[in-house]
Amino acid sequence: MKQQTFFSQSLLFLLILAVTFAGGISAWAEESEEKPAALSSRFDLIQEEKKAEGVKLRSLQSDKEIVTEKIKEAQASITKIRLLNESLTVSQKLINQTGTKAKETATLTLLPVPASNPTKDNEETVYLNELNSLKEELAAIKEAEKEKLAEAADLLAEEKRILLELSVLEERLDKENVSSDLRSQIVSAAQKELGKPYVYGASGPNAFDCSGLVQYVFNSVGLSIGRTTVNQETAGNIISVSEAMAGDLVFWGGHGETYHVGISLGNGSFIHAPVPGDVVQVTSVSSYSPNFAVRVL
Repeated sequence: MKQQTFFSQSLLFLLILAVTFAGGISAWAEESEEKPAALSSRFDLIQEEKKAEGVKLRSLQSDKEIVTEKIKEAQASITKIRLLNESLTVSQKLINQTGTKAKETATLTLLPVPASNPTKDNEETVYLNELNSLKEELAAIKEAEKEKLAEAADLLAEEKRILLELSVLEERLDKENVSSDLRSQIVSAAQKELGKPYVYGASGPNAFDCSGLVQYVFNSVGLSIGRTTVNQETAGNIISVSEAMAGDLVFWGGHGETYHVGISLGNGSFIHAPVPGDVVQVTSVSSYSPNFAVRVL
């Protein structure tokens, strides 16, 4: 009758643990999905910014082409005016040196220009001013273009960073999903052995000692682990008992001198095969406190 009551209490406690464990896994999954979603949103925003910057850059390049063409036209006009002025100067010298006959000769041999043209200098000045203005405008456009190219480079760098971070996160989440699935399988496999007797040196399937239970459960989900507690404590990274999650191992004794091991259920409890005359059961760390834990997954 006492044994039946013990089993009923153990099953009730186990049911509460299972519900709590499932809720913890669900909350962890929701939290794990938040960061990739935020990164994806930022990545989409960068794509939109890149499109907008591309439009601005193409507009600047178009403006630069227009201004460059205007500069060419202004330079051509200035060159033409200077040629005319040179022709006028030559004509004027010939007129001064040879009089009317030289003037007639100049009229026949040089470019057709009037004897005097005081507006040419002013016209050249206007074109020079326009040229200088266009050059300043071109310099401003080039500077703006340089800034846009720098912004585009920054966006590309951030895009690469986000893609890399997303890749790392996805890989980590894949591993965590596998780990989470294995943890659930380990807990489920251990729960199936509840109530089976402790026998020193036994490793299943009908009886277990502490390390035999651990090896049997891990092998049942496709994981290889040593047979003794000392072997098993080196199967992963050492953590504190308070950090132990479902599927981690909890140990009693010093490192290299452990004498007992159990499988953590998380939330401060574990499954173990305790001592001769007892059975595989669930125990809380408050009633039988381990010295340290090991994260195998």
